[in-house]
Amino acid sequence: MADLPAGPEKIQLYKVHFILGNLIFLLTLLRTWFFFKKPRPAKLETGSAFHNKLVIWIEYSFYWVLIFLALSGIITNISAELGEAVMSGDYNLLPTDMDFPSLEVHEILVKLLIALLIAHVLGVIMHYLRHKENTLKRILP
Repeated sequence: MADLPAGPEKIQLYKVHFILGNLIFLLTLLRTWFFFKKPRPAKLETGSAFHNKLVIWIEYSFYWVLIFLALSGIITNISAELGEAVMSGDYNLLPTDMDFPSLEVHEILVKLLIALLIAHVLGVIMHYLRHKENTLKRILP
C-alpha cells in the first residue's frame, strides 16, 4: 500500500486498513484473554511428537504474529504521522517517503502470517484426511 500514489483512493484504503487492523488487534487481545481464562479443548494428538509440537507452535505463533503485526502497524502510523492525513482526508499530508523500520517489520509479519495460515489450513486438511476427525466440531462449544 505504501507504494501506491498519493490520492483519495489511498486515503480510503488507509481508513479501511486502520479500521480492520484495529478490529483484528482487539479481537486478538480478546481471544488471547479467553485462551488463558477459559477451558480449552483437549490437546490434539497426531501420533507424532514432532507434529504435536508443531501444532502448538503454529497456534501460539498466530497470537504473537497478530499482536506484533498490529503493534508494528500502530508504530508505523505514529511514525509516519498518517493519522492526520487519514482523519482530514488530505492526501497531500501523506509522507512522500515511507522508509520506516516498523513498516518493514509489518511487511515481514504479513508474509509470516500468510505462511502460518497456509501451514494451518494444510495441517487441518491433512489431519482430516489421516484421522477422519472433524476438527471444527472438536473446538466449537
